[in-house]
Amino acid sequence: AHILIEIEPAEEAQSLAKSKADSLFQLLISGADFDSLAMEFSEDRVSGAKGGLLGTTERGDLVPDFETVAYNLEEGEISEPIRTRFGYHIIRLNWRRGEKINTNHILVMLQATDSDEQRAVESARLLRDRILAGEDFESIARDESDDDETARVGGDLGWFDLETIPDQFQQVARTLEVGEVSEPFSSRVGVHLLTVTEHADEREVDLIEDWDRISKMALREKQDMEYANWLDEQREEVFIEIMME
Repeated sequence: AHILIEIEPAEEAQSLAKSKADSLFQLLISGADFDSLAMEFSEDRVSGAKGGLLGTTERGDLVPDFETVAYNLEEGEISEPIRTRFGYHIIRLNWRRGEKINTNHILVMLQATDSDEQRAVESARLLRDRILAGEDFESIARDESDDDETARVGGDLGWFDLETIPDQFQQVARTLEVGEVSEPFSSRVGVHLLTVTEHADEREVDLIEDWDRISKMALREKQDMEYANWLDEQREEVFIEIMME
């Protein structure tokens, strides 16, 4: 089981990003061309170079907050700025065919600093202190975890093979005894507390018994890969830009 504390940029940075996104949205509803604004202002450099085009995706390819809005737009409709862990997006739905959508977006990024991460670590450490003082891990996960999916079940991640989980989790999980709570550690999505509730001997995977866990882990892995690839593309673009200056 785990508790996730997302790394939130400082309020001033959030306010500035939201203000910029709101200004771009006002330009769009006043008649500005979406593709042109995306090329000039979107901080997703890869899609921005193509007028904000993300192309065709299926449900589960993109982060849930983005998809919730995108799948509820009419074809050609432009959303108000919406927040995801990447920042603020303005989305245009080009078309939808069943569970496939084709979208453009303009992104105003939120940049977390080392200080922001340290605040999240301190928040996680305070939660760990409460657990060590006798409070129930599951109750705190339900009330405090930013992972909505697992918070509903007290942070339960289900059964998994250590070899199938991200390296950060694997390294920490191997050091924990049953019932022990880890020190805070960071991943791509935030700061975590991890506890092992039970060990089991290796067994063959049962597709019927384990299907829900397998499908959720596969979806998480797919989204993490998309996120990692996107970050790599951003780094490459920044490197190229610096080299050309």
